[in-house]
Amino acid sequence: SLYKAQLLGYKIYMDDGLGGQMTYRGMVEDTSQRYFTASGLITDRAYRIQVTVVTDTGESLPASPPAGEVRACGFPSKPAAPARGLATRDTVELIWQAPADNGCPLIRYEMYRSADSAATWVQQGGDISYTTLRDTFTGLTPKTVYAWKLRACNARGCTDSEPIFMKAAGQPDQITTLQAEYEASTAGPNSIALSWTAPDMQDGIAIGYKVFRNNGDGGPINTYADPTCGLDNRPAPQYCTITGLQRGKLYTFQISAVNEIGESVRSTEQIFRSAAVPAKITTLSNPSAAWSIGPALRFEWTAPNDRGAYVSNYEAELEQLTLGGAALATPISNSWTTGSTDTFVDLSDIGALPYLSNTEPEQYRFRVRGYNSQGPAAGSDWGWSDWSSTTPSTTGDTPAGWTLDQPSAPTNFGRAVSTLP
Repeated sequence: SLYKAQLLGYKIYMDDGLGGQMTYRGMVEDTSQRYFTASGLITDRAYRIQVTVVTDTGESLPASPPAGEVRACGFPSKPAAPARGLATRDTVELIWQAPADNGCPLIRYEMYRSADSAATWVQQGGDISYTTLRDTFTGLTPKTVYAWKLRACNARGCTDSEPIFMKAAGQPDQITTLQAEYEASTAGPNSIALSWTAPDMQDGIAIGYKVFRNNGDGGPINTYADPTCGLDNRPAPQYCTITGLQRGKLYTFQISAVNEIGESVRSTEQIFRSAAVPAKITTLSNPSAAWSIGPALRFEWTAPNDRGAYVSNYEAELEQLTLGGAALATPISNSWTTGSTDTFVDLSDIGALPYLSNTEPEQYRFRVRGYNSQGPAAGSDWGWSDWSSTTPSTTGDTPAGWTLDQPSAPTNFGRAVSTLP
């Protein structure tokens, strides 16, 4: 109340920010003004303030104790909206940067979440230490879109970030099933065929896969994905072939999955060779035997394409189909590794294979496959020979043969007697 006196202004008194004596700082002569700017203050000190009223009859007494206290600083600058860190379908890690404190050190953060498009907000997990720049929040409903905002506080007050909207979903799980497919038709001396199982996408929409490799024979994995896989923006199929490699080199690989939320952690490093198992043998033949004493049988083939790794030996399988000339209901079978790179098996000495009969004539069939450092090839086909079988030949079949003795020399050779008509 002015008690009918004329208002002339207001006088401002402040201490030194350390609890000392109150001193005059200035006068507000515009009677419509209700603020005063003090200068020459020391940042982050709390100054006590007194205000008196000046009229044409004199100056009022100051309030006792002082009417208020103010910090010599500003509110924190507006923080940037938090960003998503690691996440799953029901948890999210939020990451942020400290805003400028504008003179008063930050004292805490607060994180708020809204499930109704930023209409109402609920603080999550209580106050967060000012030294913390990331935190994990749980209990989310998968696939729900939430709004989040960060509040930064100092002694002067708090400032909120803009809201950011995030779907409750996570980056894909790490792939643990990467393997080389050395039997694949696309594998070879200058390529490696890869396959894997799709990981849990954590309710994020799948986008694709990235395959990373080094340049062969040691060295770090490249930071960029190999473009020859071609699945960066295709979530299926879960296999591809890496091409443009050097014959027989060892390459180190990793793979990651990508969805709408982000990229998974890369798989553990695995080493694969740019090679494949040998090609399937398709040239198996049953030529005339190299005759010797006793029953004889021989199978030959052409060395297959090694597909990048030297063929070290062959695995053969021989089945006896008859016994005493009669067909067996269950063939007698055995397999063995040749232990050599010879491209023939000469069974002139049948007795060397004790599981076989050394009588003649018996019928056998044969198949073979090559081995290299990548493993065994697919076996050649079973089949029948055109010249020695009692059953018709099928196009594309590989042969079977009979153990036969050398034929006897012909007798009574001479000119035939003929009668002219």
